[in-house]
Amino acid sequence: MLKTLAFLMMVGMLQANTADAFKKEMVPLQSDVDRAVRETGSQVMSTSRAALLDGYGVVVVVGVAFEPPSNPLFPSVSNTTNLAATVQTKQKDIKAKIIALVGKRVASMESIGAEESLTVVVQLDNYNPVIVKNLPSELIFTVKKSNPQVVGIKEL
Repeated sequence: MLKTLAFLMMVGMLQANTADAFKKEMVPLQSDVDRAVRETGSQVMSTSRAALLDGYGVVVVVGVAFEPPSNPLFPSVSNTTNLAATVQTKQKDIKAKIIALVGKRVASMESIGAEESLTVVVQLDNYNPVIVKNLPSELIFTVKKSNPQVVGIKEL
């Protein structure tokens, strides 16, 4: 019984240490995600929010718009022809920046266990669905701490 009690106390201390580490890492991680999005020329529509999930790791969610809505009253021909290409370029840029960010950050995060993950969910707002077709609604980047070189990407 004494061994069980000692074990439970150690587990509680480990969880408290993880939560404390996450509190220190949360704000800089959120800032880095927002900065990576802004560096592509995209707009952060909802600033990133990070959460620590026991047994999984850290999840960060950010809302992004590649382009502002077009004006239906005064459409610009040059704007519509370039819009799709601009969105594709920004999508490729954001993928590269987030992949580099999660690969670099996961190894140094104390709040993530050896077999846990860091996931960044980029929620995409498409304000020009007539011009920009087939834009995914989310880009999900996941990397395990045990294998930071492999970043999984999923488009929904």
